[in-house]
Amino acid sequence: MKTQISWHAENTATTSRERCGGQGFLAANRLGEGIVGGHAGITAEGDNRVLMQKIAKELLGKADKSELVKQKVLTMLPGVLKRTVQGTLNGNLSNPAFLFNILKAREGH
Repeated sequence: MKTQISWHAENTATTSRERCGGQGFLAANRLGEGIVGGHAGITAEGDNRVLMQKIAKELLGKADKSELVKQKVLTMLPGVLKRTVQGTLNGNLSNPAFLFNILKAREGH
């Protein structure tokens, strides 16, 4: 969480300052506080890249490889066929099984 929050905070503050042009440097806008706060959260390991790589490696180690292959194949299918395989083509939003399939498809995406 730390890596994502600090990166997004710094990126949002910097982008906002850039979009404001010269006004972005005014203390009244308080964008400088966001940039400083974002930089404070970013680690010395190179913009949190080391931490993000470590997390990605851990998550990939825990991932079910056959499920990853299935999700990759699903991305290559046409939309209607993909939704048919996922069980999200037709359904009722009051049906818990259909809702579960929708959430599972979103998670896989």
